Formats: sequence, C-alpha cells, structure tokens
Amino acid sequence: MIVAAVILLVCLFWPSTPLAVGNNGLAVQMGSTIYYANANDQNRLYAMKTDGSGNHQVLAETIGGMVTDGTNLYAFINDEYRYLWTLNLENRSRSLLMDTAAGEMGYSNRYLYYTDFNKDNTLYSLYLSDTNVHTQLTSLPTYDLSSDGNNVYFRYGRDGDYALCSVPLAGGDVTTILSKQVLDVVYYEGKLYYIDQQRNFCSVNPDSSQDQVISEIPCSNLVIFEDQLYFIHNGEAEEEDAGSLCRMNLDGSGYEVLAQGSYNNINVVENRVFFLDNNRQMYYYDIQHRTVGRV
Repeated sequence: MIVAAVILLVCLFWPSTPLAVGNNGLAVQMGSTIYYANANDQNRLYAMKTDGSGNHQVLAETIGGMVTDGTNLYAFINDEYRYLWTLNLENRSRSLLMDTAAGEMGYSNRYLYYTDFNKDNTLYSLYLSDTNVHTQLTSLPTYDLSSDGNNVYFRYGRDGDYALCSVPLAGGDVTTILSKQVLDVVYYEGKLYYIDQQRNFCSVNPDSSQDQVISEIPCSNLVIFEDQLYFIHNGEAEEEDAGSLCRMNLDGSGYEVLAQGSYNNINVVENRVFFLDNNRQMYYYDIQHRTVGRV
C-alpha cells in the first residue's frame, strides 16, 4: 500500500517533458536531452542538453525526419530509400522498423502515423507492438499531419479539391471538417489551428463548429508550445514561406518578433527554437535568454 502511494505521488509530481505540436521532425526532446538533425553538418544526428551544453554528434547518417514516443527515437534516413528505423542511442546503431519510403510522420498513443512518399503521400498508421500492424487510413494525398490520440487530422488538395479532414488512427471513415484550402494545421487541446488561403491564423473545433480568424498577420510553419504559437511571419521576404521568427498567444495577443530575417522550418523543444535560413543553415533561439545563435 505504501509502495503504491509512493508510485502515485511520483507520477503526479515528477516533471514531464514539455511537448510541442507542429514540429517538422528536425528536433525532438527525450527527458533532458534534445536530439536534432544538424543542417550545418549534412543533417547528421546531434544531441545536447536543454541548457545547450554537451553538444555532440550521435550518428553519421543523414536524418530526414524523426519522432519519439519518449523512450525510443524513430527516424527515416535521408537516402534513396527513406526507410524508417529505430535508433539505438546507447550503442549508436539502428534497426529497420519499416521498409517504406516515409514522408511526413508523427507519433500518438502507440501509433506512428505517416505518409508513403512513393504513393502520392497516402496516409498510413503503424501500431507499435510485437507484430507492428500497418493500416492504410486513406488513399487521399495528405499533408500537415497532427493527432489528438484518437484521430489524425490532415489537409489534402488535388485537382482543385481541398479540405481539412480527420480519420481514426486505427482506421475508419474520413470526416471532412472544412471544405476549403488550408495551408497548415495543428491540433492542440481540443482545437484545430490552421492557416487559411489568405495566410490568416484561424481555429476551428474538430466538429466543424466555431470556425474563426484569430489574427490577420500573414504566417506559416505553425508550432504550438506551452500555450504559445511560434510561427514565420510571411510577407517580409521574397520567398513565400520565409520570414521572421515570431511568437504570439493563441488568442492573437502578445505578438512579438524573436528573430528578424528570412527563416523557415521551425522546431520547438524545451528552451530552444531551431530554424533554418534560406541557405539551409541552422540557428536556434534561446527562449529563456532571448538570444539567437548558430548551431
């Protein structure tokens, strides 16, 4: 009885790793360690502590994207195959998880969900178990994947037909949430946040209700971390999806520029925002000290 009570108290008060939603797979956090694909060194896998110390190379392979379940690190190697691997960080090795060319991917509730790069971005899920069951979720070309633990949310567009949709992780019917063009989508705490065709920041409930524009600041690359939106402010640079790194609250208030320039590809972890410039050089923004540095 005493042991059970102690375990319960540990679970309740042990600090959990803060998680961002919307990252594009260039950086993840496991405990107090950040793993990232170092764009300044051919996207090889590096690691550092959340305070920035101990930065070092972990693997020599070129990482195309990665996710974590908190214990394991899953990544596709950016070669001609793009197969998905489980990375063993202790002995710096890898084991093949799936011989499919992965595109976008995410993790939620023991499922890896991913698009097949060689099949027009068709959406699948992989239930991580002894048998690793694969399920095709839809034949639609899917982009900007996000999940609430039960469903995968995605946008699709083909031949002038656009929509924001959902489908159960375990398989089932596809539900259309919005029948319009959406440029980015992130699920966070009961709401879907997205960018509309005019690049406004918007939100809608998963049942299609309360569709609204939150901010008319042109934006892309949405990432939500600890109730704040990190994004790229478009319209300042010639490149369509490049601009300054910015942050604001989810109600559109508190807008601030964190790093002026022409950047893209945001990945947020504890105390760090990783991002790239137009030359694919990697930088970070230190959230605590409000400074910008080159990785």
